[in-house]
Amino acid sequence: MLVMLDLARQYGNQIPDLEFVIASSDRPLVLTADQQPGLIPPVMRFCSSDEHADIKIPIFHFYTKKYTHKYLANAKQLAAKYPWDQRQPIVFGRFSKYYRYIHPLANSTLRVGARNASICRQESPFTLICAVRAHFMDWAARHYPDLLDVKSGPRVSLEKHAAYKYLLHLDGQALSSRLEQLLPLRSLILKEDSGYKTFYYHLVR
Repeated sequence: MLVMLDLARQYGNQIPDLEFVIASSDRPLVLTADQQPGLIPPVMRFCSSDEHADIKIPIFHFYTKKYTHKYLANAKQLAAKYPWDQRQPIVFGRFSKYYRYIHPLANSTLRVGARNASICRQESPFTLICAVRAHFMDWAARHYPDLLDVKSGPRVSLEKHAAYKYLLHLDGQALSSRLEQLLPLRSLILKEDSGYKTFYYHLVR
């Protein structure tokens, strides 16, 4: 609701007067190919893909985590505290071992592991479960332990992520909102292209 109130404050009567659904689940569910016009109202969600009809809006974390005050406002102080030439020259990341949820017909989100290894299993006719994060962390530990410090633990505060020149972003169950928390740290971010997108990705260069 905070998202819609904020949009109303900014755009007023430019927002069309119609029925719509706001969905908060972690992955898009409405495939464009499965829907006929007018059968369901527009579905707004914080993530979508090329195959999904979900309309992308800001995630609720922008409001519940006070994004502007907590992250953006401190960007300059963090940059001063962690000068680029003093940051560690390795790729760093900490991740929960969430499984990725993928619709088998959403081709842009389908994934395989290193050397085309199968990392997904069929949970239902509409859902593949893929161990993207666990597979990558295991691969990194075996092949590049000195360059890739990407693990599930121990936990490291977001501020201390700024001590590293390179930060890895891997999506979670679908799209992860962690990216907008990493951007103000002014490290170089290596982002997985999972096929899931949010409202501002087309602006990122």
